Amino acid sequence: MDNFFDECYSIKRYDDVRDFDREKNEMSAGESKISISFCSVLTILFIILKLCGVIGWSWWWVVSPLWLPVAAVLAIALIGLVIVGIVALITD
Repeated sequence: MDNFFDECYSIKRYDDVRDFDREKNEMSAGESKISISFCSVLTILFIILKLCGVIGWSWWWVVSPLWLPVAAVLAIALIGLVIVGIVALITD
């Protein structure tokens, strides 16, 4: 049973604390990776431009890179549900 969970959840076991410390040091010895999404960069840029008075957009549009992807996913899901509903009505 332990093998099953190890494979499913990629649980890594350390036989010794030194193994964990060694791996942690190897990870921190390399370059640190900072990842920031394109939408986050765009939002920060829009906020800076808004605060500097360069753009006169509504705050809804300034923060739109944060909510537009979510709205797009919800719209696609809604369209999919409508299509499934129409197909279900036609086939019945």
